[in-house]
Amino acid sequence: MNRVTYRTIYALVFFSTLPLPSLSQENVNQLPGLLKFANDYEEKKIKQGIEGNQPYNSDLSGIQLPQLKLKMLNRQIQALTINERQYKIRLQQQERELLQVKLNKINNDLLFLLNKKNIQQKLKQQEELKQQVEDALKKSNSENLNLNNNIKLLSQRIEESEKAQKIAIEQALATKQPIPVEQLKNNEALKQAYAAGLPLVKTP
Repeated sequence: MNRVTYRTIYALVFFSTLPLPSLSQENVNQLPGLLKFANDYEEKKIKQGIEGNQPYNSDLSGIQLPQLKLKMLNRQIQALTINERQYKIRLQQQERELLQVKLNKINNDLLFLLNKKNIQQKLKQQEELKQQVEDALKKSNSENLNLNNNIKLLSQRIEESEKAQKIAIEQALATKQPIPVEQLKNNEALKQAYAAGLPLVKTP
């Protein structure tokens, strides 16, 4: 007789209340018959290569094991529940990673737009500054042109005045005519003529 294991004791307790199809009713509670059934049960499990507390194929033995099947079903449900939780956790992690990627992209886009906006503002400021410089340069060129024209005109007037004064001095020296005092006050050329010896005369 094989060694009685924990599973054998479990089978003895479990099947002690069930009628055995291969035994008569009066032999149900006899210990030798129960031990033989338990040993047969263990041997069938070994032959089928079943490990742990999984029930052997009840179709081969004709014996139903509802509690063992229920226990196995509960374990399967627990395994499915664990798998479902792990799947949800992985799914949440993937969603968080995807959201983080989207957030990073949004931040990068905002940073790019901000940099682009800053560049555009700087370009606009440069354009405004360039326009101001061009306007100031045009104004300066215009002022310089006006100043040059004024200087040129003044030079022409001075040159014409000097020529007229020179002619007047030459004529006065040639004729020895007196120089009016009023003209002498405001005419440097006549002053020079007076210094050269021309007489003065008061205007009436």
